[in-house]
Amino acid sequence: MRHLAGNKTGFWNLMVKNAKSKLFSRLMDMLNKKMITLDVCRYLVLDEADRMIDMGFEEDVRTIFSYFKAQRQTLLFSATMPKKIQNFARSALVRPVTVNVGRAGAASMNIVQDVEFVKVI
Repeated sequence: MRHLAGNKTGFWNLMVKNAKSKLFSRLMDMLNKKMITLDVCRYLVLDEADRMIDMGFEEDVRTIFSYFKAQRQTLLFSATMPKKIQNFARSALVRPVTVNVGRAGAASMNIVQDVEFVKVI
């Protein structure tokens, strides 16, 4: 049985980024077949959490939560925080904390975005 990758300091991470159906179905398949375990995993990081929920992965994420044997810290990253994600966080997490960078619901004024057109020869 394999554990998901960790480092020498004992911090175990499961990085689920840019959700795709194959990722969740493969992870669920491996968990169900006991090919991997999350027994020693202490951190779960979900990037683009709003997109995962919008794409219909809420039940899959909750199922993955159930495979953690010990307490875990879950980090949900999202550029937006719609009500659906807020409700998910309140129902799925213990004492969730929201951290806003800049004003919530507004674009940051100190971001500069440049576009450079490149011609392929």
